[in-house]
Amino acid sequence: WADAPGNFLLRGAGVRSSVLPNEVAFRRCSMNGGTVEDSLATRAGRLFAEYRDGDQAKMGDLVHILTPILWHTARSSRLDAATAEDVLQTVWLTLVRKSDTIAAPLAVLQWMVVSTKREAWRVAKSQGRFTPEDLESTTVAGNNGESIEDTARVLSRYLDDELTPRQRREL
Repeated sequence: WADAPGNFLLRGAGVRSSVLPNEVAFRRCSMNGGTVEDSLATRAGRLFAEYRDGDQAKMGDLVHILTPILWHTARSSRLDAATAEDVLQTVWLTLVRKSDTIAAPLAVLQWMVVSTKREAWRVAKSQGRFTPEDLESTTVAGNNGESIEDTARVLSRYLDDELTPRQRREL
C-alpha cells in the first residue's frame, strides 16, 4: 500500500485517539492534495487478505476494528448485551470457518454486517421478541371490536375477584 504511485503514506492520528489508534494510515489524495483516511472497508479488506495469506495476528486487528460496528448492529435488533456477545462470537467463528468462500477481501465488512444482522434477527425471533408492530396487531386482532376501556373494565373485575386485598394494595 505504501508503494502505490502518487500516494504518500502518513502515520498518526493522535487528534482522534478515542476513535482511531495512533497507527492508522492516511493517504494523500491524488485528486485534491489533501489526506484521506483509508475507509473501514479498505482496512478490513487489507487485514482479512493478510489473515488469509497466513498472518494469523491480523485476525485480532480485524476483530479490533470491526467489533464496535458489529456490536451496534447486533444491539440494534434489541438484543441484551449477553445475547449480542453470543451473536458476535457466532459471526466471528463463521467468518473463520468460511474465510475461503469470500471471493473479494474488500467485501468482508459488508459480509460481516449482513451476517450479524441475520444472526441477530434469527436469535431475536427464536427468543420470542416482538416489535411494537407485533403487539399492536395482536391487540387489534384480540379485542373482538371492544374498546380499550371495555377490556380494562373486564380485567379490573377479574382482578377484584381473584386478588386478595393485600395483593390489590401491592399492585
